[in-house]
Amino acid sequence: MPNIETLKRLSDLFDVSLHALLGAPRQWICQCCGMPLEESILSQEPDGTPNVAYCQWCYTGGKFVYETQEALIDFLSHHLAHPQWPPEQVRAHLAQLLPQLDHWRDRGEE
Repeated sequence: MPNIETLKRLSDLFDVSLHALLGAPRQWICQCCGMPLEESILSQEPDGTPNVAYCQWCYTGGKFVYETQEALIDFLSHHLAHPQWPPEQVRAHLAQLLPQLDHWRDRGEE
């Protein structure tokens, strides 16, 4: 069994998360916006380490893109809405979902 340092090096070499190397099931969701996560859209820390908690659109360069839930809801409701899912339904869904995600709970924003 490789030690943690070897696992980190393998992670860097193959550009995959430690979770993937260890065979963890990939059922991650972004803890900011709720989008299902895949290896290809994971955010990265400033040192290049993959961050399995957030997508690259919510967390980039070591910083969060959206300061408030309302700012994120405004952005997403515009981009996710379509005739079968109008903006007001998108907003209502996100208003229920976001407070349950770690990023917003940790910030105390509900």
